[in-house]
Formats: sequence, C-alpha cells, structure tokens
Amino acid sequence: MKLTKILGCLLLIPSLVLGNGFGFWAAAAKKNVATSAYIFSDDFEDGTLGKWTHTVGASDTNIFVSAANPIVGSYTLYAEDPGVTTAWSPPSVGADYDTLYVGFLISNPDVAGAAAGILRIKEEAYATDLLTMTISTASKIKVGVSGGSTTSDSTSAVSTTAGVGTPVMLAYTRGTGSNAVAKFYISTDDSTWTQTRTVSNGTSTDYPRFFQVVGVASWNVGYHLDNVLISDTELTVAEIIAGP
Repeated sequence: MKLTKILGCLLLIPSLVLGNGFGFWAAAAKKNVATSAYIFSDDFEDGTLGKWTHTVGASDTNIFVSAANPIVGSYTLYAEDPGVTTAWSPPSVGADYDTLYVGFLISNPDVAGAAAGILRIKEEAYATDLLTMTISTASKIKVGVSGGSTTSDSTSAVSTTAGVGTPVMLAYTRGTGSNAVAKFYISTDDSTWTQTRTVSNGTSTDYPRFFQVVGVASWNVGYHLDNVLISDTELTVAEIIAGP
C-alpha cells in the first residue's frame, strides 16, 4: 500500500537539502505524491490550517501557518507563545485503530521556560490525553500514558534552529485496563529511528481518535511542525522527511 510513497521518497532524496547530519532537516523543494496510505496528512503548503479545527480556548492568532523559516517547502505550522490556552486538531481518525502513529518534523527555536506537554493523542470524547509528548527546557522529548507513567527524556534534543526539523514519531496502542502503550521515536541520522522509549502501563481502554497541537500561555514555548502524517502502520523516517 505504501510502495508508491516509498518510491516517491527515494526519488525525492537527491533533491533535498540536508541539515547538519544529526537528525535535522532543512527547508527544501517538495514533490507531492499520493497520500492514500495515510489516515491524515498535512504539509501546510496551502498556507492555512484549513484541515484543522480550533478545539480548545478562545480564538487566537498564536498557532498559525507561516512562510518564515519553513522546515520543508514554503510553509510550516508555528505555535508561538500562545497568549491563551489553545489547541488545534485534525479531524477524528474515524475508526477504531488499536495503534495510531503520528509522525512529523519538529523544531523548537523558542525554548520553553518550563517543560511543556505540547502534543497529545486523545480519545473520541476529546477529554482524556491518552498520550502526552512533553518537551524539556533542553529540547529533549518524552511521552506519558494516561493513568500510567512517563518515559525518561530522549538522549538527543530536537532541533532548536528555525527552518531545521528533527523527524519524530509518536505511537499509542490501546490497552485492556493496565497495559496501554505510549512510545516515541526520534531520528538523529535522517535515515533510521535511532532512539525509542516506551511506557506500557496506561489504564485507558479507549481507542485513539485525535491528534492535538497545544499551546498554554504560562509555558512561554514556541515550536514548529511540518509534514504531519497519521497512520495505522509504522512510518519511516524517509516518509516523514518527504511528506505527503
């Protein structure tokens, strides 16, 4: 099902511009290929959040799409020091997937003054954070699972340079009472998932339905995302770099 995607990635790689070789990806020309392999995908190249819904908080202008320092292509999602608590989400995945994968390129140029839970996977009622990805003041990431524990920080930090992104993937697997799984993957070589960390003691039995991008005023954090892909099968680093 993903053969066309993989071939598209291989054809695209020679035209891309590498970052510093430590898992960071800089802006480059893009080539669109079929997106049917994904439940949801957005490279923000339409310059809007038209595929997303403002789900939490008062209307604001601090989570937006910008042409300044895009990670890939011409536009990137910015979450810049929200003045109010706010969140945006793509539509519900619309089906009962036991495991949901969310991949993206991320940079953290405006490093948080405190650890911030910036990305979440939620259930159908949009009330429970099944998985929460937190970014530290050192720009390292970790994930926690609802009702359970949290991983330690990643060994490597994500990019702190605007326009340069690190490939990351989140995965949530539904449990039956005390065994739901949250996991993160990070690439430091732009080729393979060089580090993963997992917790497997979540208590929710709900199916994962929503991905949520969050900003809270008190965090004073600014981060950027590009090439957001949601799938029911594990994503490769090459897919996330190439985008939809």
